[in-house]
Amino acid sequence: MKAFHLTKIENLYGENGIITKGLVPTCGERSKSIGDENCAIYFSSSYFSLPAWWLYLYPNVSPQELCVLTFDVPDNCCIKKQEKEYYTYTSIPPENINIVKFYHGITKEEVSFIYLQHDTLYYGYDWASKPVPLTYTLKETPIINLGNDRQTSKTK
Repeated sequence: MKAFHLTKIENLYGENGIITKGLVPTCGERSKSIGDENCAIYFSSSYFSLPAWWLYLYPNVSPQELCVLTFDVPDNCCIKKQEKEYYTYTSIPPENINIVKFYHGITKEEVSFIYLQHDTLYYGYDWASKPVPLTYTLKETPIINLGNDRQTSKTK
């Protein structure tokens, strides 16, 4: 299963950053605020949920300050489903994590994750008046290739 995880770009860097330590189960501020004391990594199996995650988790954070990470859920990773999303108590090492950018399937222009629309919506019509599904191309870059220096890294 491909997993999508939304986080602040600043969480990638530093001694305890994702580039160095990977994704480590934590009990963040939001979890604590609702009484959840489980340390976990939360993720989705679809990039279409990312705009909702942004509004729910980071309502006061600019999308330019966030990044989307992907990883393939390891076979030995115990995952649990919570409504439409997933979580795990298993760490994901940095070498298994990619940062992802999205590109419009027709125009090939980069698209912010906040504008992703479900693929059942349609972009337009072809010459025979048949609907053309809206698609996206994903470009994944291993985070270990970014380097741990935010000044020289190109995550945006």
